[in-house]
Amino acid sequence: MNNLKDLADKIFSGDYANSEEVFNAIMKEKIDERLGDIVPTLFSEATDKKKEEKKVTKVEVRFDRHVRTHGKNPNVSADAFWAFTHKNTGHVDHKNEKELYHVNGKFSDAKKTAIDWAKKHGHDTIYVME
Repeated sequence: MNNLKDLADKIFSGDYANSEEVFNAIMKEKIDERLGDIVPTLFSEATDKKKEEKKVTKVEVRFDRHVRTHGKNPNVSADAFWAFTHKNTGHVDHKNEKELYHVNGKFSDAKKTAIDWAKKHGHDTIYVME
């Protein structure tokens, strides 16, 4: 219903059998009007916030986790299994693609793809894992 005239026409035409149906129709119309104003605003604010969080242009790759465990930087010239996370310390959920990225190969190639992964998930710093 676009306006009260449409509602009045429905009432007088007999589309509504009792006052409860009229009340429900009026309430639904008012709720739809309010939600029509509120929901798009809330949705756009949430979407904008997500876009802001994911806009990472530069990613720093650090060796802190690896050094704490092994006492030295990894051999970056090795062809190896490389794992990266955005967490400097603590447990990493290996099943969560937002927390862990891993790849086999040369470190230089792994680093490039890990940086792309980090940007996709909004991480500005990633750590080579132990």
